[in-house]
Amino acid sequence: MYISVNTTAGLRYLRYQKGEGAPLAMSNGRYVHHYLPESTANGQWHTISRDLQADLHALQSDITITNINAFLIRGSGRIGEVRLSGSVSYTHLTLPTI
Repeated sequence: MYISVNTTAGLRYLRYQKGEGAPLAMSNGRYVHHYLPESTANGQWHTISRDLQADLHALQSDITITNINAFLIRGSGRIGEVRLSGSVSYTHLTLPTI
């Protein structure tokens, strides 16, 4: 999953995938990569909540999200509901998914 966001430093993509490990930055700085627990791909429905601003700050602490452009899916999977809540200063994403 990718979340396309505009920031104070331009376009960024927050990337989420199953796996274990610490967040890591992708090659050109536009991609901020975070792992979701392996258990999210066990065939059951899960609710995943992320603080997008905190995820961005984990790797690029001087950048602020100004707006969200798109929610993108690559590959396969089922998404039940995507809900954004909060303001620019607190952007929260809830993803019921399997």
